[in-house]
Amino acid sequence: MRRQRGFTLMEMLVAVMVLGTAVAAISGVITTSMRNVSRAEEYERVTLLARSQMNEMMTLPWRDGQTWSGNWADGYHWTAIANVVPMQKGQEYTAYELMRMTLVGTWKTTRGQKTYTLETARAQQRPQ
Repeated sequence: MRRQRGFTLMEMLVAVMVLGTAVAAISGVITTSMRNVSRAEEYERVTLLARSQMNEMMTLPWRDGQTWSGNWADGYHWTAIANVVPMQKGQEYTAYELMRMTLVGTWKTTRGQKTYTLETARAQQRPQ
C-alpha cells in the first residue's frame, strides 16, 4: 500500500484561518500607525508654522496686552498676545521690562479642535 503525501482538507482550512487572522491583525496595526503618522504630521506642521510666526513677531515692537491674529493655510489659525512679566519687588525702576509672547495655533481635525501653544520672552526698553 502506497502512502499518500500532502495535507488534508482540515489542515488546509486551519492554515487559512491562521493566516487570515494574522493578516487582519497586521492590517489593523498598519491602519492605526498611519492614523498616528497623520496626527504627528499635523503637529509638526503647526510647530513649524508657529515657530516661523514667532520669528516674525520677534521683529515687531510689543506693547502690554497687544494681540495679533491671522490664518495659515488649510484652516490653521493663530493668535498671539504680549504681556509684561511683573517685576519683583525692588526692580520696578529699571530701564527695561520683560515681555512674554504667547502664540496659540489652532486647527480642526476629525476629533475636534486642536491647539498648540508656543511662548517666548524678551527684554525691551520701557516705553517713555
